Amino acid sequence: MANESFELTNELIEQIIFAMENQKEKFFLDPAIPSIISRTAEGTGNRISPLYDLPDWEPSDGYRLMEQFVLNLRNPVYREHLSSILHCGSGVFRKFKDALNQRPDIERKWFSFKEQNMKQRVLDWYNVLRLEWGLDLWEEDFNGEYSPVLTDFSINICRAEQVSLINELDREAFHEIYDTYPEDYISDLFRRCRDGFEPEVSDESRIFLAESPDGEIVGFVWITAEILEKGTVLGRIRQIYVVPEYRGLGLGEKLKEKALDDSMLAGCSFLEIDIPAGADFIKNNLNQYGFKKNSTMMVLDKLAD
Repeated sequence: MANESFELTNELIEQIIFAMENQKEKFFLDPAIPSIISRTAEGTGNRISPLYDLPDWEPSDGYRLMEQFVLNLRNPVYREHLSSILHCGSGVFRKFKDALNQRPDIERKWFSFKEQNMKQRVLDWYNVLRLEWGLDLWEEDFNGEYSPVLTDFSINICRAEQVSLINELDREAFHEIYDTYPEDYISDLFRRCRDGFEPEVSDESRIFLAESPDGEIVGFVWITAEILEKGTVLGRIRQIYVVPEYRGLGLGEKLKEKALDDSMLAGCSFLEIDIPAGADFIKNNLNQYGFKKNSTMMVLDKLAD
């Protein structure tokens, strides 16, 4: 029986992937059409041209793909949540799907990741056939990464009615940084750091919000500017915060870039930002913008063991 080649179109790839995931029936590729047909299709036993088996795809392959996705997920909260689902022992696929339904941004990232990997599996299978046909390998780039930050989230100026929530998030951010210290010490440190000045919307205080498609505030950056005694204009990035469930998507970087590009900070002579202890990644990131170390506060924790 002679081999019969076919062209791998995007439409055909989608048909193949759909059939691969169908665990209830056996499918083949008919190169004469070309199209996918089932085992029960009429005339599959009396053919001159061959029918090709599709790439192998078992539930174990889907499970390993989920493991790989979770392992590389940069959101620490959802990485742990999805990892616990993968090791729950029963109903893994349904629970995994339900968990992703709660976070459309991560769900879309999963769909993109899954599609790229399954397309690559089809391409590898197709190239094995092309080698049998004596043809050159077929190349395609399936590595275009879906970016939920650019497509699913927006950076907007804070409205007056949203300031109360930002005040709450500002306090949460501060307490998260110093959560190993006693509550009264954290409160006193927060009071001294803020010096009675809370996030607000004014000519000297600006807040940009990261908002999800449904309008949920998932992060913010708060900047201020003031004219000093002899006319020097001092700008401050007072807070950058992303709620834990939405970290690892690049929202913090987008908020910081938005703040640095803002006209209020662009007109300042100096820019300041406080770096929490242990946040060397922030310091290293700011170095590329020309920020330099200015001071260090050191604390002796006499309550520590």
